[in-house]
Amino acid sequence: MGAFKGYFDESGKDADPHNAVAFCGYVTTVDGWKAFETAWAKALADNGAPYLHMKELHDPKGPLAKFAGKNNQAACKKLLADLIEVVATSGLTCAGSLIRLPDLKEFNAEYGMNLEALPLAMYATMGELHMIYPLDTLELICDRLDDAERIVATAVEYSASFVRYNASENMRWSSLKGQHSFRNVLPIQAADFVAWEARKEHERKNAWWKEHKRGLKPTDWMLHQGMWLGQQGRAWPDHRRSFFELSSAVKVHAGVIDYDFLCTHHNDIRNRVWTMEGRREFWRAALAKQSS
Repeated sequence: MGAFKGYFDESGKDADPHNAVAFCGYVTTVDGWKAFETAWAKALADNGAPYLHMKELHDPKGPLAKFAGKNNQAACKKLLADLIEVVATSGLTCAGSLIRLPDLKEFNAEYGMNLEALPLAMYATMGELHMIYPLDTLELICDRLDDAERIVATAVEYSASFVRYNASENMRWSSLKGQHSFRNVLPIQAADFVAWEARKEHERKNAWWKEHKRGLKPTDWMLHQGMWLGQQGRAWPDHRRSFFELSSAVKVHAGVIDYDFLCTHHNDIRNRVWTMEGRREFWRAALAKQSS
C-alpha cells in the first residue's frame, strides 16, 4: 500500500453548447509530482508560455495569443509536443470519464432520476482509480468548482451507496481555493489538457454516438464506427492528432457514459440505488427476505 496524489479537471458544462462533460487527470507519488513540475515549468519557459490553459490557447487576444490561430500553428504544435513529452516521461497514471449530456438527460427523464453530470463523471473516475489503486490512499485535487463541496459530496454518495463496495473509501477529494488556480498549479494544467482533448475527441465522432451507436454490442463498435467513417471518406480511427499523441504518451483509463451504459448500470449493477438511504433500504429488504 502507498500514498498517491492526483490532479483533475473538467471540460464542458451542462450550460455550454457541448454534448459531453469530460473529467480527467493524472496520479503519481509526491516525488513524482516534484519531478513533473520541474520538467513542465521548463517546457513552458522554453516555449515562452506563462502557463497552459486549453481554452485560452485558442484566444488571439489572451496571454497565450502567440500560440493562437493558423499563423501560429507551428509554435502551438511545438508547445504541446514538449508538454506531451513531459507527460510521457513523468511516470503518471491517467484516469477519467466522459458523460454524454443528451444521453444523461434522456436517462433521467425516462427513469425519473436526477443524476448530475459532473458528480457522475467523478464517480466513474473513482471506479477507474479503485481498479488501479485498490489498496492505496489517494489525495485528489480538482480545479476550482462552483459549489465544490456539494459536487464532491454528491459524487461520493454515488460511490458509497453502491450496494457492493465503496470505491471512494480511500480517496480524499478537494478543490483549489484561495490564491491557487490553473495558472500556478502545474499539474492542473496537465489535467486541463487531457480533459479538453478527451471532450474534443468525443465531439469529433458525436454523430456516430448520437445516430448509430445505440444498442450496439461493444464487440461491434470498432467495425461499425470504421464503416461509418469510411462512408464519410475518413480513415479509422480518425483521432485528433493532439489526442492521439497525448493518449499514446500515457494510457487513458476512462470510459464513455452513454444511455446504454446508464441503463445497464442502473438496472443490473446498482439495483437502481444511488443514495445512502436507498442502500440501507436495499440491505434491510435483503436481510428480511433471507430471514423469512
